[in-house]
Amino acid sequence: MFPSGKTFLSRVTYLSEKRQVVAEFSNSSEKISKRYSFFPRMHFPMKGISQGSLKEVLSLYDSRRFKVDFEENSAVIFAATFSDLKKINNLLSDSPGFSSNLIEPERQFLIDRGWSYFDSFTFSADEPQRVSSLDFPDVELGFLSDSLPMTMRDLISSNRQLAREIAGRVSMSRVLRIPLLSSEMHRAAPEVFLENVFFASKMPVPISPEKKQSIPLRVPHKTEIDFSAVTPLLLCRPFSNAGPETVNCACCRPASLNDSNVLADTIVKARFLREGAYFNSASSFWAEQFHVSGQNKDARARRRAEYNYQFFPVGPFSRNETAEILLADAVELQEQGIAEILGVTGWSWFCLQKESAFSRETNALRETISSLESSLDKEHTSVVASNGLFFSQALEARPDYFYRKIFLETASSILCSVSGVLSDRSSGFFSPKIAVLLEVASFRILKGFEEICSSNGIARVSTGPSRAFVDSSSVTRILKDFSEAYKLNRPFVRLKTRF
Repeated sequence: MFPSGKTFLSRVTYLSEKRQVVAEFSNSSEKISKRYSFFPRMHFPMKGISQGSLKEVLSLYDSRRFKVDFEENSAVIFAATFSDLKKINNLLSDSPGFSSNLIEPERQFLIDRGWSYFDSFTFSADEPQRVSSLDFPDVELGFLSDSLPMTMRDLISSNRQLAREIAGRVSMSRVLRIPLLSSEMHRAAPEVFLENVFFASKMPVPISPEKKQSIPLRVPHKTEIDFSAVTPLLLCRPFSNAGPETVNCACCRPASLNDSNVLADTIVKARFLREGAYFNSASSFWAEQFHVSGQNKDARARRRAEYNYQFFPVGPFSRNETAEILLADAVELQEQGIAEILGVTGWSWFCLQKESAFSRETNALRETISSLESSLDKEHTSVVASNGLFFSQALEARPDYFYRKIFLETASSILCSVSGVLSDRSSGFFSPKIAVLLEVASFRILKGFEEICSSNGIARVSTGPSRAFVDSSSVTRILKDFSEAYKLNRPFVRLKTRF
């Protein structure tokens, strides 16, 4: 007998001895479990390692307990059980030059299915069908004496801090595909999110140390505008499709710079039209590479010190001198009449056919944030109309509203932090290509923001990637124009007023 109404995915359990995963779907009155055959896997990086070397190490383990398939830059190792996979990974880690990371089998299963904890489902025949819903899950959990909504209702009035913690854990569990009581809850959420992306991309999951958050700069009497949630969106559809498995695909190589899938880190040959030309690159990472490998280091160092630049400028170039530079920079220089593009020396593009896992997961997060904001606005309007001055108390007493509010904070925080992890050179997720693309995206956002400010006759203070400060009185008008330009709504631009 299958449930007739909506259920929630409340538990996933890996049964090693049976080679199965059990998914439990429940609500406050019904519960059903489904079993699925499952073999855990890992994606192993093959950079600098031959297939023969890997096979030699793997020959030390029982060949009946695993299977290995080789792809272009990685090997996929399927194991009979997760215990076997851990032993194989330890065996590989003991060999010089070998390293990889594992994620737990339950999370692997959810990524493969495109499911998450506390997703909503209905049953068609005997199969669960995922449905879009932001409802607070109406489930019974073994460690609570009452249903989750009833427990939350009681805690909101008696222990709001604990209520926030539970709502936060449910939100985190749903976004990151980790159990409610998992030790993964204590790890950096953006890194868990990116682990899911890499695994879904069929890429090796890197090992990355946790990083302490830096203290942001404060500017008094200004409103800080944080664009960090917008930056990763520009690497996703419909703007782009940059992911580990979709950059420089075999199927969509561009024929000209006018093709829609050309990426900004394409290298072009440019001729400079002025004597002694310098420019500040859209990417500090690329500019540093140019500085280290190019001539005239002393001249760049002096110019950086003289103008107090945050990173080295690119140059100097004499009239008619040619150089290989980023397409993003070359386009700007050509528009300013400083240089002209002669041709392409290093193409970079994204796939037009298959959406990257990064784009898919990030856009799913974007849709969740938009839906949560819309739902909260509607409930706010409804409660204000019926409760007048006491609307705030009435709203906060509702478990659904309380949960969605925390859910929005959680999802927005993860989206805002993703770019920082991908751009951090000490992070295992760091990629020079993605770092350059993120810096170019941030540069374009701030440039567009500056143009909007200028057209409104407003001076702005830029403080670094994805952040700017403006007078508080100007914020509403500027953000309206900015949101229209990028077809965004409020959750993707965060504001903090300083007095």
